Amino acid sequence: MTSADRDALFAAILAAPDDDLPRLVFADYLEEQGHPALAARAAFIRLQIAADKLPPDSARRLEWSRQIGELRPLFRDEWAEAFAPGELSGCVVNYHRGFADEIQIPVEKLILFHERIFAAAPVCVLRLIDDLPTTTWDCVSEAQTLRRLRTLQLGPHSGLHLGSTCATLLREAPLTNLLRLELSGNSLDDRWAIRFAREYATYPLAGSVVELDLARNDLTDAAASTLAAASWPVPLHCLRLTGNRLTPEGVSRLQDRFGAAVQV
Repeated sequence: MTSADRDALFAAILAAPDDDLPRLVFADYLEEQGHPALAARAAFIRLQIAADKLPPDSARRLEWSRQIGELRPLFRDEWAEAFAPGELSGCVVNYHRGFADEIQIPVEKLILFHERIFAAAPVCVLRLIDDLPTTTWDCVSEAQTLRRLRTLQLGPHSGLHLGSTCATLLREAPLTNLLRLELSGNSLDDRWAIRFAREYATYPLAGSVVELDLARNDLTDAAASTLAAASWPVPLHCLRLTGNRLTPEGVSRLQDRFGAAVQV
């Protein structure tokens, strides 16, 4: 296979991040090149995919995790090759099923490097911190790569005030495949929650999110009433509100609307 074939195989992984088959085909291609580092990369992909199918406490998964740790220093992957040393300082990257798919990153770094980030790996989990950028993400609504995200975490203390980059991300980004939205620990109050609930149905993400985490904020029964009365295009499977200032009456209103999805 040529480098163009390699690029096509990697593009298939980016286009179908939930599918293991393109990853396994890519691993076969790497092993066929006959280079020890590429063979280690192929083994890393296969072992992580296999381990992901086993229970966390499985003896075989623990053994495979040990082998995965031994393989990791033996190669440089697409993610490592995409960025210069120190360029993504302050970021934390986790690998699942063979590729970097979870990143914790300051907002300003995301604004600067979002195109390269999503071109370098099938990132599906994005955790944003430190919303104090010196620039704004004016084209957030045009960032089509964000459709790949399944989980988005803002914060804690991500600056979800009106006009912030994070607030714009919620309102405008094409997060049409997002399943889980985590907003815990942001000191969100009733005023924020009421506006969020009233506008929520207009957000692109409203058609897909089934898990909403609002734990450890400053919400009271006023927020609970508005959340219960709001329009939710997709039924929530989980609504986390632990660590807020809800009374039993407020919890009851939420349970009347969302049933067993409510976690307090």
